[in-house]
Amino acid sequence: MRTALLTLVLSCILSVQAAEKDPALIQDIRKFLELTNVAELSFADIKTNIELQSRANPDVPAEFWKELTDKLKPQEFVERMVPIYASHFSHAEIKSWIAFFESPHGQSFLKSQVAVLKECSAAGQAYVEEVAAPLLKKLQKK
Repeated sequence: MRTALLTLVLSCILSVQAAEKDPALIQDIRKFLELTNVAELSFADIKTNIELQSRANPDVPAEFWKELTDKLKPQEFVERMVPIYASHFSHAEIKSWIAFFESPHGQSFLKSQVAVLKECSAAGQAYVEEVAAPLLKKLQKK
């Protein structure tokens, strides 16, 4: 078990180091992230989570949350995402995705992506509320 874990960790380190040595891969990952707005959407989720945390923690001053949000930089977040993508996907995969998202079908997907995600999020919230309602009633009866 210990050897398998060490091998896994070492292979992850080596794949990230290999990606760092391949500027074309890094450039294509950045292009993919920009093309698909993955970083912006992820960053928006971070800001949403900060807002939720600020509501859940009213004892933390509002200026802390504002300063935290102001200090977070999307481009710095992108740079943290690049090695993650490099460790999970091949350069060929990244190139294929770029080709797709530059195609008319890919562009159509990207244009609808935000609206689809909002609708899916609302559907998910409604689903949780539907499932939770009888459970909450059951809990209140106890």
